[in-house]
Amino acid sequence: MYLREISKQLDLYNGYERVGKIFEDISVMNTNSALVNYLNPNSIETEEAFDSEIYPFGLNLNQREAVKKALNSKISIIMNENLFKIKADLVSIQNELIEKLENQAGIEILEK
Repeated sequence: MYLREISKQLDLYNGYERVGKIFEDISVMNTNSALVNYLNPNSIETEEAFDSEIYPFGLNLNQREAVKKALNSKISIIMNENLFKIKADLVSIQNELIEKLENQAGIEILEK
């Protein structure tokens, strides 16, 4: 497991064995988790949920394609404020958590 190897190297570099021990106890990761998909991007599957979409607001073709990809993917990194607002409006009905990366400074977690 990649994280185990990294944690061992981190322990060697820092001179302690706490991080490595934590990862040794982890034997199985949920294959449906976002972390597994992030670590193995080739395994990410997209789902076409709808044949046609109805957007109750105006958007250009690039925005429409980006929103469609974001809604059909398990992991979405949205760096455009307009696209983030569009997805936030769409998923607020479903009480989803959205992660927003802003200016590569941090992550805001919004619960709608």
